[in-house]
Amino acid sequence: MFLPKTISILVIGLFTGCFLFTPSSCNGDINSRIDMDRFVMRAINRFGPSEKDLRPPAENATLVTVNAFIRNILFIDEKSHQWKLQLTFRQEWNDPRLRYSIESYPSYRYLTLASTKDIWTPDLFFTSEIEATYHQVPQNNVLLRIYPNGNVLYTSRLTLTLSCPGTLSVPGELWCSIGVASYAYPVDDLVVRWKKDNAVQIDKKIVLDDHTVGKVTTGTTEAITVAGKFSDAVAQFHFLRKSCKVL
Repeated sequence: MFLPKTISILVIGLFTGCFLFTPSSCNGDINSRIDMDRFVMRAINRFGPSEKDLRPPAENATLVTVNAFIRNILFIDEKSHQWKLQLTFRQEWNDPRLRYSIESYPSYRYLTLASTKDIWTPDLFFTSEIEATYHQVPQNNVLLRIYPNGNVLYTSRLTLTLSCPGTLSVPGELWCSIGVASYAYPVDDLVVRWKKDNAVQIDKKIVLDDHTVGKVTTGTTEAITVAGKFSDAVAQFHFLRKSCKVL
Protein backbone atom coordinates (compact mmCIF):
# COMPACT_ATOMS: atom_id res chain seq x y z
CA MET A 1 0.00 0.00 0.00
CA PHE A 2 1.33 3.42 -0.96
CA LEU A 3 1.65 5.90 1.88
CA PRO A 4 1.39 9.64 1.29
CA LYS A 5 4.70 11.43 1.78
CA THR A 6 3.83 12.98 5.13
CA ILE A 7 2.54 9.70 6.50
CA SER A 8 5.51 7.68 5.23
CA ILE A 9 7.89 10.10 6.96
CA LEU A 10 6.02 9.60 10.22
CA VAL A 11 6.16 5.82 9.80
CA ILE A 12 9.91 6.02 9.23
CA GLY A 13 10.23 7.97 12.44
CA LEU A 14 8.32 5.31 14.32
CA PHE A 15 10.47 2.51 12.94
CA THR A 16 13.75 4.18 13.74
CA GLY A 17 13.01 6.27 16.79
CA CYS A 18 14.64 9.11 14.83
CA PHE A 19 12.46 11.44 12.81
CA LEU A 20 13.77 11.48 9.22
CA PHE A 21 16.92 9.53 10.20
CA THR A 22 18.64 12.73 11.39
CA PRO A 23 21.56 12.38 13.82
CA SER A 24 20.56 15.49 15.77
CA SER A 25 17.11 14.07 16.53
CA CYS A 26 18.80 10.95 17.93
CA ASN A 27 21.07 12.98 20.21
CA GLY A 28 24.10 11.50 18.46
CA ASP A 29 27.42 13.25 17.93
CA ILE A 30 28.74 12.64 14.41
CA ASN A 31 32.48 13.30 14.39
CA SER A 32 33.74 10.75 11.88
CA ARG A 33 32.67 8.41 9.10
CA ILE A 34 32.60 5.56 11.63
CA ASP A 35 30.12 7.52 13.75
CA MET A 36 27.97 8.08 10.67
CA ASP A 37 28.12 4.39 9.74
CA ARG A 38 26.94 3.50 13.24
CA PHE A 39 24.13 6.01 13.05
CA VAL A 40 22.84 4.69 9.73
CA MET A 41 23.13 1.09 10.94
CA ARG A 42 21.05 1.93 14.03
CA ALA A 43 18.40 3.42 11.78
CA ILE A 44 18.29 0.39 9.49
CA ASN A 45 18.36 -2.20 12.30
CA ARG A 46 15.19 -0.81 13.86
CA PHE A 47 13.07 -2.27 11.08
CA GLY A 48 10.98 -5.19 12.24
CA PRO A 49 11.60 -8.60 10.65
CA SER A 50 8.32 -8.50 8.73
CA GLU A 51 9.13 -5.05 7.27
CA LYS A 52 12.25 -6.44 5.59
CA ASP A 53 10.07 -8.90 3.68
CA LEU A 54 7.96 -6.14 2.13
CA ARG A 55 8.98 -4.39 -1.06
CA PRO A 56 9.57 -0.62 -0.89
CA PRO A 57 6.34 1.36 -0.42
CA ALA A 58 5.49 3.11 -3.68
CA GLU A 59 2.49 4.06 -5.76
CA ASN A 60 4.02 2.37 -8.81
CA ALA A 61 6.02 -0.78 -9.36
CA THR A 62 9.50 -0.94 -7.87
CA LEU A 63 12.06 -0.39 -10.65
CA VAL A 64 15.15 -2.59 -10.44
CA THR A 65 17.92 -1.60 -12.84
CA VAL A 66 20.56 -4.25 -13.58
CA ASN A 67 23.92 -4.36 -15.30
CA ALA A 68 26.74 -6.88 -15.56
CA PHE A 69 30.49 -7.06 -15.97
CA ILE A 70 31.48 -10.30 -17.72
CA ARG A 71 34.74 -11.41 -16.10
CA ASN A 72 35.20 -14.61 -18.07
CA ILE A 73 33.43 -16.89 -20.54
CA LEU A 74 34.51 -20.39 -19.58
CA PHE A 75 32.96 -22.26 -22.49
CA ILE A 76 30.32 -22.26 -25.20
CA ASP A 77 29.12 -25.79 -26.02
CA GLU A 78 26.90 -25.90 -29.08
CA LYS A 79 26.37 -29.66 -28.77
CA SER A 80 24.85 -29.45 -25.28
CA HIS A 81 23.36 -25.98 -25.92
CA GLN A 82 25.04 -24.50 -22.86
CA TRP A 83 27.45 -21.72 -22.02
CA LYS A 84 29.24 -20.86 -18.80
CA LEU A 85 30.43 -17.48 -17.60
CA GLN A 86 31.64 -15.62 -14.53
CA LEU A 87 30.25 -12.15 -13.90
CA THR A 88 29.71 -9.35 -11.44
CA PHE A 89 25.96 -8.74 -11.35
CA ARG A 90 24.69 -5.36 -10.13
CA GLN A 91 21.18 -4.37 -9.03
CA GLU A 92 19.96 -0.86 -8.19
CA TRP A 93 16.65 0.33 -6.75
CA ASN A 94 15.24 2.92 -4.36
CA ASP A 95 13.78 2.19 -0.93
CA PRO A 96 12.38 5.35 0.74
CA ARG A 97 12.45 3.60 4.11
CA LEU A 98 16.24 3.76 4.01
CA ARG A 99 16.60 7.51 3.55
CA TYR A 100 18.72 9.39 6.07
CA SER A 101 20.11 12.88 6.58
CA ILE A 102 23.81 13.74 6.26
CA GLU A 103 23.53 17.31 7.50
CA SER A 104 25.89 16.58 10.41
CA TYR A 105 28.51 15.01 8.11
CA PRO A 106 28.11 16.45 4.57
CA SER A 107 31.00 14.49 3.04
CA TYR A 108 29.31 11.17 3.84
CA ARG A 109 28.42 9.46 0.54
CA TYR A 110 27.00 6.04 1.44
CA LEU A 111 26.96 3.18 3.93
CA THR A 112 28.81 0.05 2.77
CA LEU A 113 27.68 -3.39 3.97
CA ALA A 114 28.74 -6.94 3.16
CA SER A 115 25.35 -8.55 3.82
CA THR A 116 21.75 -8.04 2.72
CA LYS A 117 20.16 -9.56 5.83
CA ASP A 118 18.93 -6.22 7.23
CA ILE A 119 17.05 -4.88 4.18
CA TRP A 120 14.65 -5.93 1.45
CA THR A 121 16.28 -7.11 -1.79
CA PRO A 122 14.72 -8.09 -5.15
CA ASP A 123 13.96 -11.78 -5.68
CA LEU A 124 15.57 -11.94 -9.13
CA PHE A 125 16.55 -15.16 -10.87
CA PHE A 126 18.21 -16.05 -14.18
CA THR A 127 15.54 -17.46 -16.46
CA SER A 128 17.79 -19.84 -18.44
CA GLU A 129 19.89 -20.96 -15.47
CA ILE A 130 21.11 -24.55 -15.33
CA GLU A 131 23.55 -24.06 -12.45
CA ALA A 132 24.70 -21.06 -10.42
CA THR A 133 27.45 -20.55 -7.83
CA TYR A 134 27.95 -17.52 -5.62
CA HIS A 135 31.62 -16.89 -4.82
CA GLN A 136 32.41 -17.01 -1.10
CA VAL A 137 36.21 -17.18 -0.91
CA PRO A 138 37.78 -15.74 1.16
CA GLN A 139 34.50 -14.01 2.10
CA ASN A 140 31.13 -13.64 0.41
CA ASN A 141 31.73 -11.62 -2.76
CA VAL A 142 28.89 -9.19 -2.04
CA LEU A 143 28.80 -5.40 -1.93
CA LEU A 144 25.86 -3.36 -0.64
CA ARG A 145 25.72 0.43 -0.62
CA ILE A 146 22.90 2.53 0.82
CA TYR A 147 22.82 6.19 -0.23
CA PRO A 148 21.18 9.07 1.71
CA ASN A 149 18.31 9.34 -0.81
CA GLY A 150 17.40 5.68 -0.31
CA ASN A 151 19.11 4.38 -3.45
CA VAL A 152 20.59 0.91 -3.01
CA LEU A 153 23.41 -0.72 -4.99
CA TYR A 154 23.77 -4.48 -4.58
CA THR A 155 26.52 -6.36 -6.43
CA SER A 156 27.61 -9.99 -6.29
CA ARG A 157 30.09 -12.21 -8.14
CA LEU A 158 28.82 -15.50 -9.46
CA THR A 159 29.39 -18.20 -12.03
CA LEU A 160 26.47 -19.26 -14.22
CA THR A 161 25.82 -22.17 -16.54
CA LEU A 162 22.98 -21.16 -18.84
CA SER A 163 21.11 -22.79 -21.68
CA CYS A 164 21.89 -21.49 -25.15
CA PRO A 165 19.48 -23.21 -27.51
CA GLY A 166 19.70 -20.98 -30.58
CA THR A 167 21.92 -20.92 -33.63
CA LEU A 168 21.16 -18.59 -36.49
CA SER A 169 20.38 -19.55 -40.05
CA VAL A 170 23.58 -17.73 -41.00
CA PRO A 171 26.46 -20.24 -40.79
CA GLY A 172 29.02 -19.46 -38.14
CA GLU A 173 26.81 -17.27 -35.96
CA LEU A 174 25.38 -17.97 -32.52
CA TRP A 175 23.21 -16.08 -30.02
CA CYS A 176 23.20 -16.77 -26.28
CA SER A 177 21.23 -14.79 -23.71
CA ILE A 178 21.00 -13.80 -20.05
CA GLY A 179 17.43 -13.28 -18.86
CA VAL A 180 16.62 -11.77 -15.46
CA ALA A 181 13.15 -11.74 -13.88
CA SER A 182 11.38 -11.53 -10.54
CA TYR A 183 10.23 -14.88 -9.19
CA ALA A 184 7.28 -13.66 -7.09
CA TYR A 185 6.44 -10.06 -8.02
CA PRO A 186 4.31 -9.49 -11.16
CA VAL A 187 4.92 -6.52 -13.41
CA ASP A 188 2.49 -4.34 -11.44
CA ASP A 189 4.78 -4.69 -8.40
CA LEU A 190 8.31 -4.95 -9.84
CA VAL A 191 9.90 -4.06 -13.18
CA VAL A 192 13.39 -5.20 -14.22
CA ARG A 193 15.37 -3.22 -16.80
CA TRP A 194 18.93 -3.20 -18.04
CA LYS A 195 20.85 -0.03 -17.31
CA LYS A 196 20.59 2.46 -20.16
CA ASP A 197 24.35 2.99 -20.56
CA ASN A 198 26.99 0.26 -20.25
CA ALA A 199 24.40 -2.36 -19.44
CA VAL A 200 26.82 -5.18 -20.21
CA GLN A 201 30.60 -4.77 -20.01
CA ILE A 202 32.93 -7.54 -21.17
CA ASP A 203 36.52 -7.93 -20.02
CA LYS A 204 38.69 -7.27 -23.07
CA LYS A 205 41.14 -9.95 -21.96
CA ILE A 206 38.60 -12.73 -22.64
CA VAL A 207 39.79 -15.08 -25.41
CA LEU A 208 37.66 -18.02 -26.61
CA ASP A 209 39.02 -21.04 -28.48
CA ASP A 210 36.22 -21.39 -31.04
CA HIS A 211 34.29 -18.09 -30.96
CA THR A 212 34.75 -14.36 -30.95
CA VAL A 213 32.43 -12.05 -29.04
CA GLY A 214 30.30 -9.73 -31.15
CA LYS A 215 27.67 -7.21 -30.14
CA VAL A 216 25.42 -7.37 -27.08
CA THR A 217 21.84 -6.07 -27.22
CA THR A 218 19.52 -5.56 -24.27
CA GLY A 219 15.77 -5.21 -23.92
CA THR A 220 12.74 -5.99 -21.78
CA THR A 221 9.94 -8.45 -22.42
CA GLU A 222 7.05 -9.80 -20.37
CA ALA A 223 6.58 -13.44 -19.46
CA ILE A 224 3.00 -14.61 -18.89
CA THR A 225 2.43 -17.58 -16.57
CA VAL A 226 -0.49 -18.91 -14.55
CA ALA A 227 0.79 -16.75 -11.68
CA GLY A 228 0.60 -13.52 -13.69
CA LYS A 229 2.64 -11.28 -15.98
CA PHE A 230 6.32 -10.80 -15.08
CA SER A 231 8.97 -8.37 -16.28
CA ASP A 232 11.92 -10.08 -17.99
CA ALA A 233 15.13 -8.18 -18.84
CA VAL A 234 17.12 -9.96 -21.57
CA ALA A 235 20.68 -9.44 -22.84
CA GLN A 236 21.53 -11.14 -26.15
CA PHE A 237 25.17 -12.03 -26.87
CA HIS A 238 26.27 -12.45 -30.48
CA PHE A 239 29.13 -14.88 -31.13
CA LEU A 240 30.97 -15.70 -34.35
CA ARG A 241 32.58 -19.08 -34.87
CA LYS A 242 36.27 -18.93 -35.73
CA SER A 243 35.59 -21.97 -37.94
CA CYS A 244 32.33 -22.34 -39.87
CA LYS A 245 32.30 -26.14 -39.74
CA VAL A 246 28.99 -27.73 -38.73
CA LEU A 247 29.16 -29.24 -35.25
